Amino acid sequence: MKKFLPLCLKTTLSSGLMLLLSVSAWSQVTVSFRVRTVSSDVSDMDPLVLPDPNGGNSDPTWSFQITDNPFLNTNSGTYSAAETNCPGSITSNLQFFSQVYNCDLPTDFDFVWSGYELDGTPLTSDAMTGNQTVNIPIGSIVYPNGTWTTLGTYSAVAVGVDCGAAGFVTWSVELQYRTSGSSLDIVDPTITCPGNLSQVVDPGNCNAVVNGIAPTATSDNCAV
Repeated sequence: MKKFLPLCLKTTLSSGLMLLLSVSAWSQVTVSFRVRTVSSDVSDMDPLVLPDPNGGNSDPTWSFQITDNPFLNTNSGTYSAAETNCPGSITSNLQFFSQVYNCDLPTDFDFVWSGYELDGTPLTSDAMTGNQTVNIPIGSIVYPNGTWTTLGTYSAVAVGVDCGAAGFVTWSVELQYRTSGSSLDIVDPTITCPGNLSQVVDPGNCNAVVNGIAPTATSDNCAV
């Protein structure tokens, strides 16, 4: 009776490893925000008599800030149309936020804005909207777009003297964003592999478990 025995050979393993990398990080991206236009229909709310330091026409003012989450970088800005009644829509193009992100992007941004007629000390401001908060998810922003893109126009009303004598003032701001840089991490990692390795297979088998052939050194700009 003939017996057939497995033929086992000495095998040379090559270190030409195939690595499957999941690229999930962003490279360097700059995100900027600006208020393109502001508007209000506030009428004359400044008396012509002292002690109002801004006596005369109204001083419509818009304040705004952006905070990125979870990094909590915050930038703010203010735009004022001094001594102006019934300003209507004004083109401001005021950039007030710009941050550079390396590899990790924010999850979202909080845009906080308000409108008011600025009186200053010793009088308080008039027709104040209070803080209006708009959350901007990261998914609503395109990377990179390279041009100013409108996210939305946001409005709020406050009790005050308006141009139409309705008894309330409407304030609004138009928010835009711009992104630049690399959209995805396209920088290849550096991988150092060991040399070729000769391994005798296990007795009675045509295979063997080989240890010590993992890359000995790796580096990556985004640690993917």
